[in-house]
Amino acid sequence: MPKYLYDIYSICGYKQDKYQALIQMLELNAIYEDKIIERGHNYIHNVIYCLKIDDFLYAEVEGTHRYKTKVNLKTLQGSCSCPYGTDCKHAVATYLAYKNKDYVNAEPFIRHLDTLDKESLIKIIVDSIYRNPKIVLDYDFKTLTKPESFVNSFITDFNYQKLEKAEMIVSSFDFKLLTKMLDFIIQNEDDLCDKIYETNYGGYEDNDVLFDFEICIKEEIIKKITTEAELKKAIALSLNEDIIKNADSFIRFKDTIKKCFSKYDYLSFLLHLKKPNVDEIIENITAKNKNQLYYLPEYNIQLADAIATSINDKKLIFLVAIHNNDYKNILCYFSELNKIIKMGSYHIISTKITDIVRLFMKNKLKAKNIAETLLFPEFINLYDKTQMNYLLTQTDDYEFIKKLIDLDKELTLTLIERLNQLSKKDTEILIKNKKDIFRHQDTEGVVSMLKVLRNMYGDQYIIDIIQINSERFKTSTALKSRLKQEGIFITNLKGIFNIRV
Repeated sequence: MPKYLYDIYSICGYKQDKYQALIQMLELNAIYEDKIIERGHNYIHNVIYCLKIDDFLYAEVEGTHRYKTKVNLKTLQGSCSCPYGTDCKHAVATYLAYKNKDYVNAEPFIRHLDTLDKESLIKIIVDSIYRNPKIVLDYDFKTLTKPESFVNSFITDFNYQKLEKAEMIVSSFDFKLLTKMLDFIIQNEDDLCDKIYETNYGGYEDNDVLFDFEICIKEEIIKKITTEAELKKAIALSLNEDIIKNADSFIRFKDTIKKCFSKYDYLSFLLHLKKPNVDEIIENITAKNKNQLYYLPEYNIQLADAIATSINDKKLIFLVAIHNNDYKNILCYFSELNKIIKMGSYHIISTKITDIVRLFMKNKLKAKNIAETLLFPEFINLYDKTQMNYLLTQTDDYEFIKKLIDLDKELTLTLIERLNQLSKKDTEILIKNKKDIFRHQDTEGVVSMLKVLRNMYGDQYIIDIIQINSERFKTSTALKSRLKQEGIFITNLKGIFNIRV
């Protein structure tokens, strides 16, 4: 595993529990690419300050320039003034700085403001104007701008600067103006992205800037729906998902929503109500929308349990059992896991899969077919070494285990050790024939693999493996230096590659 992941485990406060740290990484991975997370880790010390206000982090991060960065602690999504725009390395660095407790909580200062008199508050504000005159400029713009005139100008002469100003006053627009703007953006999205690029010289991710503003408009539209006609207009503008997320605000329009929504969306609407009617949900389940139920245990276990019992859906019963640590029902309906994997929906239980293994270990379960199902490739990196060994010792199928080997995965060495137990000769040949065996390994990964192979097959085998993969070792001074500590000496002088163990 790359060193930066180990560092992040430590930063996130999970030094002893790798699984919990990995869940933290999965949360980051849901928003950020691996390369962004790695770069963000390298930028932790570039965070000049990190300020927490409610559920948001506000930071300044040193890069090519100093960038203003904001991170939502509920979603982990970030926005930034850097060219990347959203979900960038600066946002990751900000979040990791927060997890490392390198931040200031604004709450005490806000409480202090509550104790001040009017004159003291005015003085604080006036003093801040000298450092940030934009406060006055924004106020002036908001108070003097007429919403209808601005929206007409926004549509007839769109540019990036007007988009920025629109974000400042969007909350002052009524429903009619908001839908007019959204309709305009939807109809002209490609052209508007081009204009943003032209007026901002490509300084931001153009699609992201416009997308963020669309989200802002949609949020305001949802807040301002008061009539059935407005609801229908919102549906016509494809705001179904936003209506579903705010289901309780629209319960009085339920009949209209049922008529206008697809069966899939209407079931989703019912599932998002705070006080859902189980009988009504069951009446609206179809073969095409039923898959929504399998995500339900994650956020409403009681409702999922009630529905599973009522319709006797084995897959849903199994998923509920997982979330309830119900050993008996997990075992009884375990065959449903194979169906979930075949559906490609294994991600719905990824965060719970190690709980299943812990439960089976606690009950000392021994079952080859169950172990092999749990050794699904996408689950392997979620296990710790103890859990992997528990599963691997239950299967003696050499070919099955061999197919699981992925040199990019952390626990590949554990698989190799098990293969060696089953057939030393075959495994010795297998590893030697693996092309570019060290290609994706960092220095510590290479060292760890060589130590295991040396222990299993001896010094001459290590020499042969290094010789076969000589390109990986010729140019890396750091790797050669690290291997010296293990008694493996590599030189490459005048084109002569030499290995001494």
